Amino acid sequence: MTRTLLCAFLLVLTSTAHTQSTPAPATVSPADAHFKDIYMSEARWQRVQRGDQTPDDERRGRVQAHLPKVDPATQQAKLDFWTGILKQLDALDPHQLSPAEQLNYKVYRAQIVTEINAQKFREYEKPANSDSAFWSDDSGPSDGFKTENDYQNYIARLNDYPRFFNEEIANMRAGLARGFTPPRVTLTGRDKSIRDVAEAKSPEATEYFKPFLKMPASFPADIQARLREQGIAAIRDSVQPAFRTLLKFWNEDYVPHAVTSLAAESLPDGKAYYQAQILEYATTTQTPAEIHQIGLDEMAKIHAEMLTTMKQTGFTAICRRSSTTCAPTRSSTPKLPKSC
Repeated sequence: MTRTLLCAFLLVLTSTAHTQSTPAPATVSPADAHFKDIYMSEARWQRVQRGDQTPDDERRGRVQAHLPKVDPATQQAKLDFWTGILKQLDALDPHQLSPAEQLNYKVYRAQIVTEINAQKFREYEKPANSDSAFWSDDSGPSDGFKTENDYQNYIARLNDYPRFFNEEIANMRAGLARGFTPPRVTLTGRDKSIRDVAEAKSPEATEYFKPFLKMPASFPADIQARLREQGIAAIRDSVQPAFRTLLKFWNEDYVPHAVTSLAAESLPDGKAYYQAQILEYATTTQTPAEIHQIGLDEMAKIHAEMLTTMKQTGFTAICRRSSTTCAPTRSSTPKLPKSC
């Protein structure tokens, strides 16, 4: 869940809870108001990080003229900010919140802890894995943009690729140096999407040119021609060189030296990192051993129920102790007609 979606989710939860229980009180309690101030302040900060977009900008999908900053100084600023948010949350007494906001508090606090963990473990040092990567999904809509300003911002964004890619590559080098990468086997074939841009025969052959194929008919012909010319130059002189640099680094340095183990615990500070991943993806603070024991207990329960059912139905079978797999005996196997 993204930080923007989370804040919207919090507001929806509050509204839904009031609707399903009792009518909303005429006034909001001081604790509820303070909690809302905290998560709304974070939403405003997030908006600044994305280029000071207004809610209307986000709703209309307006293009920002730059890519995000991902350098170490920016990452430290994120850690400092979220740590401050957590301190404010922990200073609250959740029991003073309304029932709806108590639920919101639990969800929101866990999300902030997850953000802090990601910064502490420097998750940004491995910004590519088997299913997502920092260079994906930023080529603009295939049906073009609605305004000339959006096109100008898109062109400026394309020209920002070298800076952005260099920051990401620097982060990846830092992760590589300390053995913090995705497992090498999961990176196989990921260079195809890099190669598609780096080795494209022309800027027009890349996905980044798609927004220029269909431009609003209201644009004068000379403006369309100028925007296309600027777009071609940005792709040729900024985007493709950035992808070529990334391709060389990816194939010659990163993948050959990526870690080979699949275990998260094999990464730096692995046990703590794995525990943080459990909180993020399973939303629990239970340890790996405790979660594994839940599985063993459930399997034992299911096996006991199997044996009870077998006894009740008169089914006889030979169970292999090593795997608790039951194989029907000759007498319990139904006899089928020869025609079958």
